[in-house]
Amino acid sequence: ETLQIYDIKAPTEEARRLAAILDEQTVEILAALQKLERMKGLDGHLKRVHDLENEADGLSRSAIGRLFRDGQDALEVIKWRDVYQSLEESIDAAEDAAEIIARMVHKNS
Repeated sequence: ETLQIYDIKAPTEEARRLAAILDEQTVEILAALQKLERMKGLDGHLKRVHDLENEADGLSRSAIGRLFRDGQDALEVIKWRDVYQSLEESIDAAEDAAEIIARMVHKNS
């Protein structure tokens, strides 16, 4: 929706990777949830969600920094900064979900 509102025609490589990270996190969270009933075999999935979030942190900071260094049009900078921040917030929320699952497992162990 943000891409449509801002009339963005094509994503940057950084935006593609951030979206891929979010997709990978979703796969890992789903796999963890499918194992939740047994309360076993979740750790690797939850760790992967955390590792992906760490990767996204560096990538989004780098992408935002590049916006300001490359002397782009101010409106383009604002648009892409918002896109990167929205993706980062979603990735952070996925990590929060993984941490909640981890707490549930810890409480029941």
